[in-house]
Amino acid sequence: MTRGRAAAIHLALSAVVLAPVLSVAVLLWYPGAFFRGLGGAHLAMLLVAVQLCLGPLVTFIVFVPGKKHLRFDLAAIAVLQAAALAYGTWVLFVARPAYVVFVKDAFKVATAIELEDAELAAASAPEYARLPRTGPRFLAARLPTSRDELERLMFAGATYGIDLHQLPRYYIPYAEGRMEILAASRPLEGPAGALAADRSGALAEYLRSSGRSAASLRHLPVLSRRGEMSALVDASDAGVVAVVRAAVD
Repeated sequence: MTRGRAAAIHLALSAVVLAPVLSVAVLLWYPGAFFRGLGGAHLAMLLVAVQLCLGPLVTFIVFVPGKKHLRFDLAAIAVLQAAALAYGTWVLFVARPAYVVFVKDAFKVATAIELEDAELAAASAPEYARLPRTGPRFLAARLPTSRDELERLMFAGATYGIDLHQLPRYYIPYAEGRMEILAASRPLEGPAGALAADRSGALAEYLRSSGRSAASLRHLPVLSRRGEMSALVDASDAGVVAVVRAAVD
């Protein structure tokens, strides 16, 4: 067997192993616009690049027919590649969006790694104490009414950078925040509408591809540490229709 053939076989095996990991990341952990908007695509590209370098490329370099200890070399490559794949998959998993929480006038993304176990244990409902594994869940959050709690929340924000969307104890069902969400949302049409302010053209492209009318939808920003996206909600019931990669001024 030539080194080229050995590298080609290794490449095929790597693709077989990588395909389900990337499929889960794209379809479940980072659905739709979240894949690029939250850096999932960047992490996936790094994972693929590392796998190619540690796998087929190194195999091509070290493979010499009849070489002494060739099996050991190939086994070492496989172990290193498996370790890198496990680590990369774990990074993708913990960086995934867990909850997208409406706070005041925008949606804010809480990733899995931002939600500490102690805060999850203090969640306002049992279903919020578990991190979703099949895609982000949309919720709302309500500010505490107690002055002491408000002061503690402000202190946590100023000292540790912890915001309301990272505290499951203040989560409420999405349905309970519908009126506030509609009130905070912006229309798509008009001189001051989101369509006019969207320089990326992503909102207009969504309307063309979906067949929805601009009048039937409203806009809210989706904020994360990786940047801003846009949520389109139904103008009648505030249901989230889509999240697109558009930063609206």
